[in-house]
Amino acid sequence: MTVGTSEDESMKSKIWIVGILFSVGVVGAIALARSNDGGSSGEWNASGFIEAEIISIAPEIAGRVTARPVSEGDEVQQGDVLLQLEDDLLSAQVDLAQGKLQEAQAVLAQANAGARAQAIAKAEAQLKLAQAGRDAAQQAWRDAQTIRDNPQTLAVQIAAAQAQVEVTQQQLEVSLLQRDIAEKAWKDYGATSDKLADVPPAYRPSLPVQYYGIPYQWEQALAAVQVAQANADAARTALKNLQAQRSNPQEAQTQVDAAQARIRSAEAAVAVAQAGLDGMRAGATSEQIAAAQAQVDVAQAALEAAQTQLAKTIIAAPANGVIAATSVHTGELAAPSLTALKLADLDHVTLTIFVPGGAIGQFSIGQPLNVRVDAFPDRVFPGAIVAISDQAEFTPRSVRTPDERTKLVYAVKIKLANADHVLKPGLQAEAEVSK
Repeated sequence: MTVGTSEDESMKSKIWIVGILFSVGVVGAIALARSNDGGSSGEWNASGFIEAEIISIAPEIAGRVTARPVSEGDEVQQGDVLLQLEDDLLSAQVDLAQGKLQEAQAVLAQANAGARAQAIAKAEAQLKLAQAGRDAAQQAWRDAQTIRDNPQTLAVQIAAAQAQVEVTQQQLEVSLLQRDIAEKAWKDYGATSDKLADVPPAYRPSLPVQYYGIPYQWEQALAAVQVAQANADAARTALKNLQAQRSNPQEAQTQVDAAQARIRSAEAAVAVAQAGLDGMRAGATSEQIAAAQAQVDVAQAALEAAQTQLAKTIIAAPANGVIAATSVHTGELAAPSLTALKLADLDHVTLTIFVPGGAIGQFSIGQPLNVRVDAFPDRVFPGAIVAISDQAEFTPRSVRTPDERTKLVYAVKIKLANADHVLKPGLQAEAEVSK
């Protein structure tokens, strides 16, 4: 919110007041001159008009007005909401910034606390798995070297593979036979489905006990067939690979090279797993913690900036006073630095009188004066002089003769307490000045 003074915003509205004040001051000066020339009264009066400081209020950001709970003439207290601007986008930005801050704080907390036991245990398991893979790769490399360097070993392995193929084939045939027996037993009882659950419940009580065991026997036989088939396929593949190596001697070296490459890859995996485990056990370094703290600081600053912008959508009264003017309404766009409302400070008002040059010596800063207002003829308002102009107004400064100096007029400003706000801008008032 930006605030301006009456000198900046209300000059035009006060030009006519200045003219009236000057006229009144001149009249007062004439009265004073007459009193000094032989009047018998001990007092004289100088007239003027009550003035109040006008505070111009403008939003600091642009936005559509969603609420304006005050109108002209309303009295407000400091902090009361005068305008509310739309805040959907800025509220979303605050929520996003809060999420980013919480994320950064979680990272910092993790860095300070170190890895949890569960995470370390997982890293240890990953290291063991990588080490097992490396050991297997090394054994495969040694086996490949043995086959390459000892061709007779290859013949032995081929013979063993052929025997393995025959064994797995026999196991497959036995499993198939067991499956066929279970299927026949199942169908001998008139089953039309492979699942017991599909048999109508009405027929189940008449079935023998053996009937309920057949489905499970068949399922076990079917699973045994699948395992035997997989073993037979693997044995035939191994035999085929060995036979390919025997028919192509260069294939043995290729297998050695491939096994060696797998060792290097496995060793790299072990190194990565070991480094991860070491890092977890050691905890975050001071540099990592500092970096995490920096991220928290950045996120905190971003949140505060977003909250500051959001706060600017609410324009509150900077002081107690009365709404003197409004220039925006609900639904309109308010522009930054353009006056949206004017607030008159009525806690303290001023009266400016104009004093002839010959009488200016009777006044001093802080001097108490009584003031009467036409609207309240039975009340006396105490005041005190707060400013005396150091230059004459409306008269050329080059005039210096004694006779002409008595015609010079000086502005004297009187400050009045106005706790009950009965004194309003524009009321005519008179200051009682002792002779």
